[in-house]
Amino acid sequence: MSEGNELQRLEIFVGKLLKDFETLRVKLVEKQAVIEELNDQLAMQQLEKEDISERVTRIVTQFESWERDLTGGGVSAESPVVQEDVVQESSYHNG
Repeated sequence: MSEGNELQRLEIFVGKLLKDFETLRVKLVEKQAVIEELNDQLAMQQLEKEDISERVTRIVTQFESWERDLTGGGVSAESPVVQEDVVQESSYHNG
C-alpha cells in the first residue's frame, strides 16, 4: 500500500508540474507577442523620429539660407521698423 501511495503522490506531483509547465508556455507565448508588438512600435517610433529629424534639418537649413540671403544680399539685417523710425525722426527734425 505504501508503494501505491507513493505512486499516487508522484502522479499528482508530475501532473502539477505539467500543468505549471503549460501555464508557463502560454505566458511565454503571450510575452513574445507583447515583445513583438513593442518592437513594431519601436520601429515605427524610430521612423517617425528620423522623419522629424529630417524635417527639422530642412527647416534649420532654410532658416540659415534666409539668414545668408538677408545679410549677404545687400539687405540690412536691421528691422524695417527701426529704419522707418530713423527716417521719420530725421524728417521731424528737418521739418
